[in-house]
Amino acid sequence: MKVCAIVGSVNRKELEAYKDGKFSSALKSRLYSRLESLILEENVGHFLCGMSAGPEMLASEAILELKKKYPRISLESVIPYEAQAARWNEELRDRYFNIAACCDQETMLQKHYSPDCLDRQDLYMIGKADIVLFARPHPARRSAKELSSARELGKTVADIVYP
Repeated sequence: MKVCAIVGSVNRKELEAYKDGKFSSALKSRLYSRLESLILEENVGHFLCGMSAGPEMLASEAILELKKKYPRISLESVIPYEAQAARWNEELRDRYFNIAACCDQETMLQKHYSPDCLDRQDLYMIGKADIVLFARPHPARRSAKELSSARELGKTVADIVYP
């Protein structure tokens, strides 16, 4: 079975829209469909997800729903640093910890925040994956480097550009 990493990025304005639920259901539906096609068409059995608020959390929730239909799949949360969700509002923290409790595996990359921890998280997931699914609002600066790294490593790249 193949491994798929979900790499998502949002800017501050889009994060606020996510918190308000303005694009959550439509994006989650698109992610669900794309993830299911990866399971069925690409034989993906293990997913790596960074758990950031926005498309990564939505993808994690979609994967947990897909696990009911495809119990052979697994979800691994790849957490950049221990206090990732500490400053989030209560609703987002609850979602984060509910997802984390349902993950099959958790990988903590470092104890404390560092300026490069999110880049290191993405590169870690890309290195472990066969397929990298980029979920991004537009060709974002942060994902451009990761997209280039995935291609250089010969990874299969899938893309969901939203909204």
